Amino acid sequence: MLKFEASMHLNNDHIETLVVYLAHDQDVGRTARYLHVHANTVRYRLHKCEEILETSLHAAATITNLYLAFQDDVLALQDHIAAAGIAGGPGR
Repeated sequence: MLKFEASMHLNNDHIETLVVYLAHDQDVGRTARYLHVHANTVRYRLHKCEEILETSLHAAATITNLYLAFQDDVLALQDHIAAAGIAGGPGR
């Protein structure tokens, strides 16, 4: 299956988790706090993303492609976090 086609099978929780994960510099703990879920929930969702996309989220090329695909959402979330002064935001 083409990776683009696979990405269409990601549900809203998967996409939200990926965007928040990328916006928090791939930090599972900060992602979990922002989403108000347990860190294991974030890990589970990320694992499901890996299964759907058929690639590892530990691969630099994968993270780069996902960041580029969701760049507008990631940057908007980082701006929101910075403006709101949310603890655990990027770089904190």
